[in-house]
Parts: sequence; structure tokens; C-alpha cells
Amino acid sequence: MTGAETLGGRIRKVRAHLSQDAFARMLDVGLKTVQRYERDENRVDASFLQKICEKFPDISPQWLLKGQGPITLDANTFPNALGSAIDEMLLCRIAEGIVEIYNHEKAALPPILLVQMASRIYGDLLAAYETREERMIGMKGMLQRIRRELMMQRPRRG
Repeated sequence: MTGAETLGGRIRKVRAHLSQDAFARMLDVGLKTVQRYERDENRVDASFLQKICEKFPDISPQWLLKGQGPITLDANTFPNALGSAIDEMLLCRIAEGIVEIYNHEKAALPPILLVQMASRIYGDLLAAYETREERMIGMKGMLQRIRRELMMQRPRRG
């Protein structure tokens, strides 16, 4: 069995955009533990599954445990190509915030830079915060940091 047919494959799909190391830190387990679970080498501990359900509340526990039913529970999320739940509203707000900052500062924003920045911020928010509300507050702080960094790069008039 491969992919989402195994518990390890479903864990991999939940982790999709995070590195194994970031995922392990988020769930307070060792990197080797995550690697072995994803390869279906070790039996997955119930407390590990509980941590996934707590950190990823949009993931259906039924899908995670048995591979049955929809991947997500929340109507505000959608499964990406890898099957992981993505909070579309949060990702859009991150991208909109970045574009707004660059437009305000009259700075060039190549599309690839937008995608890289939005992806990094999204992953950091998921790793650092548990709820959408916390992530939205964290997003504001991260966008403020981008604005400050961009302003510091601007040539000074003198």
C-alpha cells in the first residue's frame, strides 16, 4: 500500500507543506518518530494522532485514522493536490497583505517572490499558532515586519 492508503501516507498528506522537522517540533516529537510513522515502520502512538487532531482541527479524524470520508471538516478549507487542508482565507489574506505592502512602498514584487513569502508565512503561522484567530493576529505581526524590512531597504533621501 502507498499514499493515502496507509496511516503513514495520510500523516504525510497532513504535513504536506511543512518539513518533517517543523512538523515534529509542532507536535513535540522527534524527527525520527515522524519519519518512521510516515514510512509505516512503527505503529503510530495514539497521543501522536491526538496531537495531529489538535494542531490540525480541520482534518477529519475519521479520514486520518481510517482513510474514510472527506479529508477536511471545515467549509472554509479545501484539499490541495496533496490532500492537506489549506485555509484558503488565511492564505489569501497573507498574499493580499504582501501585495498591499509592496504597492504602498512602490517596490517590485515578482510573482515567485509573492508565492515564496506567502508560503513561508503560512507555514510559520501553522507551526506557531493553533487557531485561525491566533494565526490572523500572528499574520499582522509578520506583515508589519515585512513592511519594516522593506522600508529599511529603501534608499534614504538626504
